[in-house]
Amino acid sequence: MYQLLSTLSELLTWATVPALFVLRFLRPRLMPWLLLMLSALLVTWVLWNLSVRWHFRHLDVLLERAGGIEHAPQDLIDRWQGDGGQLTFAFLFGWVPGVITFLISLPMYALAWRWRTKRKSLGANAA
Repeated sequence: MYQLLSTLSELLTWATVPALFVLRFLRPRLMPWLLLMLSALLVTWVLWNLSVRWHFRHLDVLLERAGGIEHAPQDLIDRWQGDGGQLTFAFLFGWVPGVITFLISLPMYALAWRWRTKRKSLGANAA
């Protein structure tokens, strides 16, 4: 269950910013640029942290099922004990996926916006 939640949270992390750009494209007044940027950073930070935390909760469950540290395979114990770096990294830099997807989505948004305005101007000239 926790593995599924972790995977879904990670997928939502990468899908959030393009969805915000679609909302901005459809309703520019509803989603100003500042709100778009802040939402992208905050939501991706929260989702990334949830993904990492659910991943380690999944490792807890696997360790429990294996019968504890005494009976668990060494690989599982190593993954379970090595949690400090990933949790700290997610806490400090969980906003980075938001920046990455923002920078990837921005040129696509600009192209779509240019196409939209060009299409409107062609329609206005024809009428």
